[in-house]
Amino acid sequence: MPDNELLNVVCGLIESRGRILATRRDPRRSFPLLWEFPGGKVEPEEEPESALHRELREELKLEIEIIEPLPPVEYREDGHFIRLIPFRCRPALDWAPVPLDHCEIRWVSADEALQLTWAPADIPLLKHLNPKPFDKLRINQ
Repeated sequence: MPDNELLNVVCGLIESRGRILATRRDPRRSFPLLWEFPGGKVEPEEEPESALHRELREELKLEIEIIEPLPPVEYREDGHFIRLIPFRCRPALDWAPVPLDHCEIRWVSADEALQLTWAPADIPLLKHLNPKPFDKLRINQ
């Protein structure tokens, strides 16, 4: 990706039984071993909702229902500009996700989520899980 190019990325805050799905990045990729909400790049001419459905099928073999869009998060690092487009969603079927693109997945409570070390762009999304202060949040930099 050339410097200063905007990259649109979608992610799902997938809720089930009072928990949220957290996925851990592969150690060989950028932001190794940090936790994130699953999703991926929006392809040219693709709608964000369609991209989220596609990415979750590819990464987790998971079908979802979108509940609502959440405000995008913009993140800049090393000349790269990422717009993270989040959606609150739930599994469409009672089907366990399969981690095909992550080294670990967990269903966590909002309090448990605060104990994980998150990728920087995902940190602002935690406020949608639990509005309490983020002083407990571990940020790996």
